[in-house]
Amino acid sequence: MRIFLSTLGSAGDVYPFIIIGEALKNAGLEVYLCTNPYFEKTAKERGLQFIPVGSSEEYLRAVNSQRLWNQKSAFNEMVMYMNAQQQAAYDALEPWVDSTSVILTSLWSFSAKMFSETRGCCVIPVRVTPSTFISSYDPPYHRQLAWGRRLPIRLRRLFLHLAEKYLIDRTLAPSINRFRNQLQLPHIERVLTSWAHRTDSTLLCLFPEWFASPLPDWPPHIRQVGFPLFNLLDNQQDDSLAQFIAHRPTVMFMPSWALSSKQALMVSLVKKIRRRGYQCLIVGKPNDDLANDTGIRIERHVNLNHYLHRCAAIIHHGGIGTMAQSFAAGIPQLVIPSAFDQFDNARRVTAMKCGTWLKDNEIDRFEDTLCQLLDDPEIAENCQRIRQQCLPGPVIGEQIVTTVCDAYARHTAKSHSSPG
Repeated sequence: MRIFLSTLGSAGDVYPFIIIGEALKNAGLEVYLCTNPYFEKTAKERGLQFIPVGSSEEYLRAVNSQRLWNQKSAFNEMVMYMNAQQQAAYDALEPWVDSTSVILTSLWSFSAKMFSETRGCCVIPVRVTPSTFISSYDPPYHRQLAWGRRLPIRLRRLFLHLAEKYLIDRTLAPSINRFRNQLQLPHIERVLTSWAHRTDSTLLCLFPEWFASPLPDWPPHIRQVGFPLFNLLDNQQDDSLAQFIAHRPTVMFMPSWALSSKQALMVSLVKKIRRRGYQCLIVGKPNDDLANDTGIRIERHVNLNHYLHRCAAIIHHGGIGTMAQSFAAGIPQLVIPSAFDQFDNARRVTAMKCGTWLKDNEIDRFEDTLCQLLDDPEIAENCQRIRQQCLPGPVIGEQIVTTVCDAYARHTAKSHSSPG
């Protein structure tokens, strides 16, 4: 049995699949990661075999696009990029896949999911965030559609149905159905609420129930595991960094691609942190405007498992991976979201009283909000309570392996029981 991990997207989409791959490889299984070659070096360092899709230049051009991180244009920009990757992703896997294969697919790996129909193999959809389930009971938060959450549930169902039909399917379905037509597969609709999650095995969710409990209209056969925590620098041991954090209370700042491009705003936020007497550890690109302040340190990457829990708080963009690391560190979070699932993650952090978030038009409240966050004993207590619920990596790895093996057994049993 060969296992293929097909994922398209940014680091937040790819890194969880690398963790899945490590767990399966350590269990003695043959594992291939199929994604953009920007991640090839990291995958091979973790012992995974690699199948490239597209080019690193395409990836960097996409993630550096201002339109991708603008909430008004983000969805259309993402769809355009993902549609362009489908043929390449299918062609990359086609020589490798047969009926005995297992393919784990990310939300946008539409063409890889079609191997369940063209080759009859086991496909296990993987979801890294609950916002991918468009539930009438608790719709994912999006700035432009937030008013829909206030509707009675019957009207909410109608609203979500119309949004999918006239916004999502109108944008996504034509390209997917053209591709399916080439493969002589039937036309589909309800791409994101139904088809993308459909499986005869198991749907693997990489977030625990204490973060998002299953709702009545979620897909069936869901298996939730703990947050898989990825650290790019697993073996980082930097005495000078540890000494910097220990010198004075330190706030870690992990700006998004979008915020990193707004240099003046980012510098202003860092200076406000410093004005309140905190050091600032920035995880990102060097910045000449901040180079002469000894209370500021900039690192391209940091092992969050080693250093985050030593910080007083973290400011980040609301990506699911960073948020999960912050839960595990047990420190308050100030979230400044830009697009996609970041808004929904931010409202969940706030609802759990482990932090708060700021909208674009509230950024002038940054300094006061940060101080309130750092001085709130209830938030500090909740952060420690949630930290105790975070499972260690080996336990999550065992959960993943068990889920994949059970899913394959379920698929095999159904295949053998089917006529013909």
